[in-house]
Amino acid sequence: TNIVFSILKIRIMDRIILRVIELINKQLLSSSRDPSGDFILINIRNGLNQLLESNFSKSDWIRLFCRQMNRLMTNNTSISYELWMEWHDDILCITNGRNSKQLKSDSWERFLEKMEFESRLEQCERQFQADFGERKSFNELFTEHHGFFQNYLRKCLSL
Repeated sequence: TNIVFSILKIRIMDRIILRVIELINKQLLSSSRDPSGDFILINIRNGLNQLLESNFSKSDWIRLFCRQMNRLMTNNTSISYELWMEWHDDILCITNGRNSKQLKSDSWERFLEKMEFESRLEQCERQFQADFGERKSFNELFTEHHGFFQNYLRKCLSL
């Protein structure tokens, strides 16, 4: 089961990376884009392709990085230039390590802090799941507590 779980994690990471690459391609084709950011987007796309084609996917860092990208893409309607720049630096940290000549001086420390944060967030989510089980959608909760909501609404309307 560990092998199946590992393969599943890699496929999920690949899907996230492909989703970011697709987003980059759309941005590069957009007529409303700022062409000055194209170089960074192309570098990010190349770096993500490098991650797909190598054994970096076995790394905890790439797993946490993909998790972070997925969370940020899910919770934001658009990706800011600053975030693209951070992802660019993060990819350099993953592929080249601390000694990358292209990194800004504080990028490595910031990368480590973000990966530590993402790891703690993942642990909290696992603990929540162990304590309370799977999260329910609003519809599931509403269906489960339908009687309570009906009584509550009746009382509110009768006031």
